Amino acid sequence: MRATPATRASGDSERGARDAIAAAAADASVPTVDDANDDDDANDVDADADARRRRAGDDANASRATRASMTPARALYARFVAVGVGTLFPWNVFITERAYFARRFANDGANDGSFFAANFEGTFANAYALSNLIGCAGLVKYGDARGAATGSRATASALGIAAVGIWTCGVVAGVERVKMDVVFAQTLGVIVVVGLATAVAQSGGFALASRLPPEFAQGAMSGQAVSGVVVSLVALATTAYGGGSVSSSSSAKGAQAYFYVAAAVVLGCAATAARLDKTPAFEELTGVERHRDGRRSEMNALLRDDDVDEYDSDVEGAPLRASTGVEDFGDESRDYRLAVALTFIASLCAFPAITSSIESSHGAMGAFWSPVLFLLFNLGDFLGRHLAGMYPKTPPRGASLRRAATLRFAFIPFLAACNVTTPNWRVPTVFASDFFPFLFISALAVTNGWLASVAMMHGASRAPLSKRQAEGVVLSFALVAGIFLGTALSLFIVFILS
Repeated sequence: MRATPATRASGDSERGARDAIAAAAADASVPTVDDANDDDDANDVDADADARRRRAGDDANASRATRASMTPARALYARFVAVGVGTLFPWNVFITERAYFARRFANDGANDGSFFAANFEGTFANAYALSNLIGCAGLVKYGDARGAATGSRATASALGIAAVGIWTCGVVAGVERVKMDVVFAQTLGVIVVVGLATAVAQSGGFALASRLPPEFAQGAMSGQAVSGVVVSLVALATTAYGGGSVSSSSSAKGAQAYFYVAAAVVLGCAATAARLDKTPAFEELTGVERHRDGRRSEMNALLRDDDVDEYDSDVEGAPLRASTGVEDFGDESRDYRLAVALTFIASLCAFPAITSSIESSHGAMGAFWSPVLFLLFNLGDFLGRHLAGMYPKTPPRGASLRRAATLRFAFIPFLAACNVTTPNWRVPTVFASDFFPFLFISALAVTNGWLASVAMMHGASRAPLSKRQAEGVVLSFALVAGIFLGTALSLFIVFILS
């Protein structure tokens, strides 16, 4: 039968309806391209969240690992602080017991102690300084810089000897019937032994620290400052207790107890120093330093290579140089040593030779004035040594440190122009206010601690690893020589100004 136009139209409509229904069903069951993109985005978000969780876990594990690895390093740093305390504390013991010795060497009617009473302070100070200097010089000249002479065993043994010497002074202090000339000779002999022993301990401590990153030399320097602060507090407490009275028998008992406690402290420092270079943290850090030194040597070799264009630079005419600090070590080492020595010479020329004679213009603090100034210097010195561990981050040029150390001699005329009460003092009082001694002494102390610590920290680190330990011994000698020369020069300065 032949289809009419109406029939064809009806069929087209039915097919159109079926196609529309099929398309709707297909739309309901088959995802579109946009749906697929949405699913991919959701998966990416989940993956990113998982990655962040993994990274957070890794960071937490790394943080825990870092804290775990830092713990031995901090313990090692504390041990170097203890070594620093042990190297200076023995001498400080004799400084703080001035009242005991003054009473012991006083005229008791049967024995004339005028000679000993008048000369024991200068004799003891010179004996310690000279023996300490000789000990350090002997280590520089004859010591085995990489052997037992500067190892942890020698450092611990030297501190142990110093502790025994202090203990014998405690024994003698408890026996009143010992004649004053015997006490004088025994104390003088102990001080000479202590001077030699602390020379070995100090040189050994800095030799060991020179094999590590510079922060550990700063730890030893901070330990010395801690010892100074302790002495200042003891002097202040003595003044508060009774002004250092020398008339009672309790003075001997107090001195005996102090000698025993001091011996125990130094012995504890000796135990801390024992086998210091055998600890895992020390061996690990020396391994890191060896790696750094190897890479630095490779860099030097590349810089010396003829194929390296010395003037290849982004800026025309500007030389390309990578200064590693080793190729110019000779000049740098001299500047660092001079910086250490000049720092202490400048400080000791003024403190305590001049500062001990500065009095308050208004009688402020009474008998506490001098002990407070002494404490102020030691606190400032400790602050300066602590700041050296924070700044600078990279080793400074030795010449810059040497110039800065030389400029510190300008503190001498400023302090001399304060209210100095030395008879026949020739410098007129320009800074009469009590504010100025506090200002000048604080600045003197902070710069002393900072400059000395920076030079001691970075002086050896500029050397090749094979020479660092020997350089640590030489820097220690420069420190002791600066103290010795500064003390001697202070006597001359006081002489010409009075």
